[in-house]
Amino acid sequence: MVGSTKRIRRRKEKMFDKLYYCTSLKLKENSVIEKGSNPLDKEVGVPFGFKKLSYKYVAIELILEIVRLEEFPEKPRRSEGIFTSKDLESFCNFVSAYRSNTGVYYYEVAPVKDNYKYHIGDYTYHGLTKAMQGEDWHTLKYKDFLNYSYLYWGKKPEEGKAEVLLQSPIKIVKEIDIYNI
Repeated sequence: MVGSTKRIRRRKEKMFDKLYYCTSLKLKENSVIEKGSNPLDKEVGVPFGFKKLSYKYVAIELILEIVRLEEFPEKPRRSEGIFTSKDLESFCNFVSAYRSNTGVYYYEVAPVKDNYKYHIGDYTYHGLTKAMQGEDWHTLKYKDFLNYSYLYWGKKPEEGKAEVLLQSPIKIVKEIDIYNI
């Protein structure tokens, strides 16, 4: 019985083998990125480089954190995590929507820690980002933002829109060229 327990421990797999990450910084293999470097893009100075929409996203982050604290306290804090993608489809969709500007580098990454908190969410907050880009975004009520926040923390993302929020530093495995994959 003891021997079988040891085999089970040895076969324990990592939570994620491959993740994808982008930044405007050129990094070398095995570079480590500490948690908390997202969602603020320090080169641009606003969350996710959303430019003129940034003040809206600050409000979203606050509501997301309130909902996390009240209803999902086991989930990692967005302000202390690193945002990655778990598959190339989600990664390429995210890059196309939010990071297709020049000077962005794309990487395959891996978590540094073996055990860590993570959350798989929808990087569009289940459609909230689209609603906020329209002319009538100001008609959204607090309860709308609250509902989208519950969806973010509690509902599986749509195919091709998954982000992985990690509470682990990540290590650069290699730089990738997403346009020639």
